[in-house]
Amino acid sequence: MARNLSRRVALQGALVSSALAAAPAMAATRGAGPLEVEPILFPDLAAELKALMRVELSLDGTDTGSWFRWTAFIVTEDRQPIPFVNFEGLELARLVKLPNGKHFCTGIDLSYPRDFATGQFCDTAFNPVTGKTVTVPVSVITNDPGYVVSVEDGWRPRFAPKPNKVDLHSHWWREGNQGQLQRIRTPPPSFPHPMIEQSYSRFSYADLMNPGVANVRYETSGIYTYPFPKWLEMGDRPGHMLGSITGRKIASVKELPREFADRTEREHPELLNLDWMFKTLPTIS
Repeated sequence: MARNLSRRVALQGALVSSALAAAPAMAATRGAGPLEVEPILFPDLAAELKALMRVELSLDGTDTGSWFRWTAFIVTEDRQPIPFVNFEGLELARLVKLPNGKHFCTGIDLSYPRDFATGQFCDTAFNPVTGKTVTVPVSVITNDPGYVVSVEDGWRPRFAPKPNKVDLHSHWWREGNQGQLQRIRTPPPSFPHPMIEQSYSRFSYADLMNPGVANVRYETSGIYTYPFPKWLEMGDRPGHMLGSITGRKIASVKELPREFADRTEREHPELLNLDWMFKTLPTIS
């Protein structure tokens, strides 16, 4: 930890020097005038849901992918959060329209651990809280029950009770020629505690305003919390995990980085296409 702290102090010094050197240029940029920021408003819930489906998924019925990297932090009550291990992953989802006019989406999530120091794929990591080296498994999620999307349901987990009041926890605004979406995803009460996710997605404002663009590309960042996984061997210690993520929407799995794609083609080729998940559509009232 001391070595990491020394690196951080050195980095902060370099950043301060860079900032001072860049100050005249930054001042000149500010002199160009204030950034144009305004809320993006929708006439009704149906319009906002359609925008959400275009940004987070796609209205054309094809698989929608997002490639991401994230860091898992160990958070306990007796010490500062510990950056534990990095992951590189793929989220692949599909949105389909049901016969009753509602939409349904589900998909898969695949993440490979990477060593925090070397950046290489790994399968073990040292837990400084317990003093043990643990096996870090590849994360594969293929049993997501999915979400129902409609004016009646909002953006509802498939098996959750229908809400009395729809709250998407979404905030939209424009920054110059860019659009921004803040999204908070609160899981059902039955999910393990503590679990919550927040993301910020940036995209072309022109694409959002163009109804002919069924799939709006974005870059995203966010955080989320989740309970200690069993493989971390934390026992009954109070605390949780914190994930910090950055990623982007990809047009297809062909855009995946080569190293990630090669490994997935060898180990999990079935996760590169979701046809098998949509052979039969669910019955949703």
